[in-house]
Formats: sequence, structure tokens, C-alpha cells
Amino acid sequence: MKELALHIMDIMQNSITAGSSRISVRVKTRDYDRLLEIIVEDDGCGMDEETLKKATDPFQTSRAARIVGLGLPMFKEAAILTGGDFFLQSQLGCGTEVTAVFVNKSIDRQPIGNLGNVFFLTMLSHKDLNLSLELSSDRGVFSFCSTTFIESLAHKGKSHMDAAFHAEAFINEQVKLIFKEALPELGGGLHGIERNCKTAQRKDALRDGGNPPA
Repeated sequence: MKELALHIMDIMQNSITAGSSRISVRVKTRDYDRLLEIIVEDDGCGMDEETLKKATDPFQTSRAARIVGLGLPMFKEAAILTGGDFFLQSQLGCGTEVTAVFVNKSIDRQPIGNLGNVFFLTMLSHKDLNLSLELSSDRGVFSFCSTTFIESLAHKGKSHMDAAFHAEAFINEQVKLIFKEALPELGGGLHGIERNCKTAQRKDALRDGGNPPA
């Protein structure tokens, strides 16, 4: 996979296979934009301890024998390759939470990709699924809920397909707005990340009464 959005879509498909009615995706920058964190959480059937241990091993049992596919091992590899980290939490009957942390300026960090299209396709093919998205950086926070979004457009006479189309454009606009200075592929640039880090550190130092870094 060449884009993080495609990893997210694959993890969401795992959640759907696990019988989820609700899927939450959170994308945020941390540590003055040095890190990019992606969290996908669902309320599906979850995994027992044995399945959880094998879930990120691509050489373990086939899809027929478990509720997860190759998406988890690939997502983990994509994060670790940048020098980041990966966490998987799950409990049988209580859902699953996947967290991938990427070193933002790593040459191996894949671009964010078309996140809006992921939500468009998922909304279109799973009409009863409650999808939520939160984007956050130092520039602000954006929250999206598919159920609320669809209901608001239904009052204006818009169909479910219309809502999915509008959601795609809306989400992609917000991705650019929230992350345009944080992600190099959106125009932030590696030098911009370092500049943002130093600026934020100076502000923190001045606020705390210390000496700002050079």
C-alpha cells in the first residue's frame, strides 16, 4: 500500500468483518508535528488473547481461521519502518483499538492519501455503519460523524449517495486545512516541521519562564 488512507480502509474493513456498528478514526500530529498518530477503534466482536498474539504476524493462520487479514501486519510494518511504533488492544466481545505512530519526517513515512474517499466508499457500501473521524494538530480540531452528517443533508432532500459525495469533499478540505503546515506532502515541508517545532518550543519556554532554544 502506498498511502496511509488505504491502510485505514483495510483496518476499517477488518472492523466491519468483526461485526462493528461503530468505527472511530483519529488522525493527529504530536510532539510539535514530529509524530503522526493514527487510531482506529471499533465495537466489534474483538479478539481473544491467542488471536491477538497472532494478529500482526503475516505468516499465521489464514483469513478463514481468524477475523483479521494482512492489513494489520502491513500497517505495523509501515509504522515501524519510519522509526515509529504500533499498538493493538482488543478484548473478546468489547471491540478492538489499533494505534500506529509514524515519524513524520521519515523518508519512509507514506503520504496520508485520499482519506475522504475512504469514508465515501465505506459510507456508500455500509449505510447503517456509524463512522466518526477526528483530525487534530496545533492548527485546530475537526470532528465528523457520518450519522449526523447524513441526517443533516436528508433534511435538505439529499440522498445517502449525495451525503457520501459531500463527505468526501468536506473531509479532504479539512485534511488540508488541519495538516497543511504539518505534513510535507501537503506543502508543510521538512524544514517547516523543524521550524514549527522550534517555534512551539520557544513559546513553551517563554511561558514557563525558561530560556528559549536557539
